[in-house]
Amino acid sequence: MRGRAAVECPASTSIREAARLLSESGAEALALTESGGVAALLTAADLLNWIAIGAREPEQPALTIAPAATVTLPPQTSVSDCILAMAEAHAGAAALTADGSPHSALQSVV
Repeated sequence: MRGRAAVECPASTSIREAARLLSESGAEALALTESGGVAALLTAADLLNWIAIGAREPEQPALTIAPAATVTLPPQTSVSDCILAMAEAHAGAAALTADGSPHSALQSVV
């Protein structure tokens, strides 16, 4: 399976900058990277939830508001298996990485 080209930034990027990157890219999710892997995926819905609960400190790292559970899968994952994995994790996006682990190179975001 191939997803969209990955939009990514370091996990330490501010929420304000992450929101700008998402907005300008037109993507629905942003990969927050750390130590050469995927630390988390931040979606537009995550940003809306953050705003809804009071949106404090937009200069804090985007990782602080990203969901703890991140779905990572190998690129050969079928569409149906990807959807099932996302549904099981209640995730709005999945990261396709070189070997399916969060510690390998990001290929794309679905």
